[in-house]
Amino acid sequence: MKRATGIVLSMAVLAGCAAGPDFEAPTFGDDAKWRQSVDAEAGGDAGWWIDYDDPALAALVTQALEQNRELEAALARVEAAVAGRRAAFGARLPVVIADARYTNFEQSLVTPRVAEQLIRSGIIPRDGEFYNATLEASWELDLAGGIRRSVERADAQAQAAVAAAEAVALQVAAETVTAYTDWQTFSRRVIAAERNVSLQAESLSIIEGKVRLGLSRRLDAVRAGSALAELQSRVPPLVAAREAALERLAVLVGSESSALELSVREPDPAGPGAIAAGLKSDVLRRRPDVRAAERTLAAAVADQGVAAAAFFPSLTLSASGGFEAGATSDLLSGDARSINVLPFLRWPVFQGGRLRAAKANADARQREALANYEQAVLRAFADSESAIAGYSAANQAVLAVREAQKLAAEAESLAARLYREGLVDYLALLDAQRQLATVDDALAAAEGEVLLAATRLYKALGGDWDSAGS
Repeated sequence: MKRATGIVLSMAVLAGCAAGPDFEAPTFGDDAKWRQSVDAEAGGDAGWWIDYDDPALAALVTQALEQNRELEAALARVEAAVAGRRAAFGARLPVVIADARYTNFEQSLVTPRVAEQLIRSGIIPRDGEFYNATLEASWELDLAGGIRRSVERADAQAQAAVAAAEAVALQVAAETVTAYTDWQTFSRRVIAAERNVSLQAESLSIIEGKVRLGLSRRLDAVRAGSALAELQSRVPPLVAAREAALERLAVLVGSESSALELSVREPDPAGPGAIAAGLKSDVLRRRPDVRAAERTLAAAVADQGVAAAAFFPSLTLSASGGFEAGATSDLLSGDARSINVLPFLRWPVFQGGRLRAAKANADARQREALANYEQAVLRAFADSESAIAGYSAANQAVLAVREAQKLAAEAESLAARLYREGLVDYLALLDAQRQLATVDDALAAAEGEVLLAATRLYKALGGDWDSAGS
């Protein structure tokens, strides 16, 4: 009894251990502030695109998050990973199988010879029925913790799948905002180009009238015609770019472009405003790609434990019991009862190097996962630094372009009046009109760039970070 008790206690102690290293998340010097001057208060709206104050955009992003096919595939991968986690956890529980059988038999009178003689002598019947009902149970004692490590691996893989799906959702939202912003920007650029084409056409009409009256040179009319053709040539590429943005948007929201009803919207002069970046450590918590890489690393570490546990013995306790009888009336009697208990110990003595190879493979995958995680962290910091600088530059640039557009419009209006009064030649007016056309286009592009830069910054910082890590 003492010996048996000692064996049981030893197995209990072994069962409390788990082979392989425990996972510890790598640490970085990530509490430092950003190189650029930013608002360090962490925070943000659950739907960061709401800051753009555009109901149509908000509706499109919502539709994309509900209907995007790539996101749908990512969510399916999450379901598969969660199911894998449930399957891994099930290995820790006993396996119970119920078996019921009915056999109707008739034996040959030709073979075997002994059976033929017994049948013909009436000792055993030639035909009959047989009933069997059994219950089998088995349970593997997790002595080396391999099963627990496999559950840890499945947990981490499921969490990595969730984080990866969040990364896809962030990407889909950012691309939707980008495609919508591109459509708005190119639409405004088309409008600006067509407006300048109309202005240039009016100038050409005025000059041609003066040429007919002998008040202007034919050269001025040729120059005006050339300027008009050049402005007209700018429109088709802008229209094509606008249509391409519309098609991208349609794919993102899971619809056809003909079903989208968009209207051009004047940009908010204030833009999205200040965007709180928080500390560098906040980015590691918010960025779903970093969290996915960290969970993938955790799964790789757990896989090292699974590989290490394979070197140790495994003990399975099996038992079966049931009833066997030739008639249903005897099936539940005591004489029909059968019981079997079978402990099974298995210890890998020689595997031809397979276990060492599996362990080396797991170690290599852990190093790969660690390198990928460190790369994800460095990329997150670099993306954020670049996006912070880009957003600041875009806001400064749009202010300068707005001032340039204001002055260019004033210069064009003044040059047109002076030309009509005969105080300046046509070259002065042509130069003013060309400058206005260029600056009008630059303003539309700059205002769009502010929104694109804001989108890049939101994405770099992790987007929807109120729910990060939940």
